[in-house]
Amino acid sequence: FYSRHGDVDIVDSRRSLDEIPIQAIYKIYYPERKKLDRLLFKHEIFFEMLFSLSDIKSDFSLIMQRWFNSVEKIDSVVNLFFSIKYKPDIYLENKFLSLVQAVESYHRRQIKNHVLTEDEHKERIERILDSVPRDYKEWLKAKLQHSNEPTLKERLIELLELIPEITNQLIKDKEEFATKVKNARNYFTHYDESLKKKAPQPEQLYQFIESLSFILQACILKELGCTPERCHQLLNRNERYQKAVERAIEPKTEMGKKLREIRRQMPSKLKNNKG
Repeated sequence: FYSRHGDVDIVDSRRSLDEIPIQAIYKIYYPERKKLDRLLFKHEIFFEMLFSLSDIKSDFSLIMQRWFNSVEKIDSVVNLFFSIKYKPDIYLENKFLSLVQAVESYHRRQIKNHVLTEDEHKERIERILDSVPRDYKEWLKAKLQHSNEPTLKERLIELLELIPEITNQLIKDKEEFATKVKNARNYFTHYDESLKKKAPQPEQLYQFIESLSFILQACILKELGCTPERCHQLLNRNERYQKAVERAIEPKTEMGKKLREIRRQMPSKLKNNKG
C-alpha cells in the first residue's frame, strides 16, 4: 500500500507527487476459511460450485439482474445460507438451525404466510373467542395471534412439492422428513428433555443439513430463472450432491450401486481429462 501526496507550486501550478509506503493493519475474518479457499483454488477442486461463468455467460447480464433483485427480497435467506458456507467449522446444531430458519424465511417471503384467507381466519377467530368465557378471551386472543401461519412441517412439505426434480432424489418420504426436521428444530431450540428421544443422531443431522442446503440452493437457482430441468442438471453434476443422493438411496438398490460406481470412476476420468 502507498500513500500518495504532493504540493502545488504557487508560481507555475506544477504538482509534485511522492509515494510513501504505508502498512495497513486490519483484522482478517475467518482466516481458516481463507486458507481453505486458497487450497481449493490451488488444486482446482470446486466441489461446492454448481456452475461457472462459462455456464451462464450467454445470460450473464440477465442472471446478475435477477440476483440483485432477488437479494432484496430474500436477503435473510441468503445471509443465513452463506453464513454457514463462509464459516463452515461450526456445530452441526447451529448449521441445522440456520438452514431451517432460512427455509422458513424463504417460504414466508416467496410462497405464502397464511393458511386461510384473512376474512376466513378472522371469522374463525371470532367464533372461537365467542365460545370461551370472558375472562379468557384476551389471553386466548394473544395465543391465536399467529395461528394462521403455516407450521414448519407444512412449510417444508409445500416447499418440497415445488421442486420435485430435486427432492424426489434426496428424500424418500417427504412427510417423514418434514416431521423429523420439525422435531429436531424443536429440540435444538428449546432442549426440552421430553423431546430428546426425537432428536436426530449426528449422522442423521448431517443428512438433514445436506438436504436442506441443496433444497435452498435449488430455490435460489429458481430465483435466478433456472428451469426445473436446469436445476436438476446443475445439481446432479455436483459431486457433493451425488453423495447426498447416494446416502438417500438404500444401498441394496440398483441406483445406489450405479451411483457408487460413478463416484469410483470420477477421479480417474478427471485425471485422464487433465492429461
